[in-house]
Amino acid sequence: LALAASLAATLPATASGARRVPTRIAEGVVYTRINDPRGPWRIRVISVAADSPARLDVALSNNRLPGLETTSSMARRNGAIAAVDGDYARPSGRPVYTFARNGWLAQSTPSWGRSFALGPDRFGYVGHAALAVSATDVVTGSTVRVDRFNQGRPALRQVGAFTPAGGRLESPPRFACSVRLRPLAGPVAGPGGAGVVTEVEARRCGARPLARQGGIVLATPFYGPRAAAIQSMAVGHEVTLSWSVGWPRVLDVIGGNPTLVQGGRVVAPSSIVATLGRAWASRPEVECCW
Repeated sequence: LALAASLAATLPATASGARRVPTRIAEGVVYTRINDPRGPWRIRVISVAADSPARLDVALSNNRLPGLETTSSMARRNGAIAAVDGDYARPSGRPVYTFARNGWLAQSTPSWGRSFALGPDRFGYVGHAALAVSATDVVTGSTVRVDRFNQGRPALRQVGAFTPAGGRLESPPRFACSVRLRPLAGPVAGPGGAGVVTEVEARRCGARPLARQGGIVLATPFYGPRAAAIQSMAVGHEVTLSWSVGWPRVLDVIGGNPTLVQGGRVVAPSSIVATLGRAWASRPEVECCW
């Protein structure tokens, strides 16, 4: 988006000495700089009108796992007019919590924390996201629960999913029964979450891993009790891969912990003050939402 900023109007200083400088940066979007000498604090606020054509979205560092990228770089790469940090980064550079963009799930997480989610109507949700992923064979009607999504090798009784977003960090496992799903269309939002229609392109049980080749691989240990369910997905079968975080019509999910403001009240616990210092604020994060 082109930055269409108008001349800023400097408002008089308040009784506390704080000075506000609002600038219109796009239709329905105002960027306000607040300088308060009591801190000294430099506060930046983005206000978006409800009827503004601007849209809110999330972005993953380098569009893959793992990786580190500064917020400003991610903003430029995605053509954003404003961006803020999102989630935290693990040492590998991957986000801590569940992440999805435009209906494409990038990873699940074993961590329990809060998430911010968006639907196609720009309505947002904040809370603990209970991720559920499943694959339904349209031909047989059977449904397989997916326990891990780009989140390591599945355990004996688990099924894991591996997509191109996992890169070298999350490769399909060896000694597994696997199927490769080729997406037939992009994800769509539904009352229960998001889903993508796929077709079984390849199937293998053995020591060698099944390559993704741009598709989505579902895998489980070939000596485990769920190998038969994966083997039942024959080549050519249509499979619907669905995921939900418990909120309707959600296509975008990003982590963020803890909650700072809820119901118009500041609810941030005093225990997080140390993590809000300038040293932490200057660190590059994995994602940004814009």
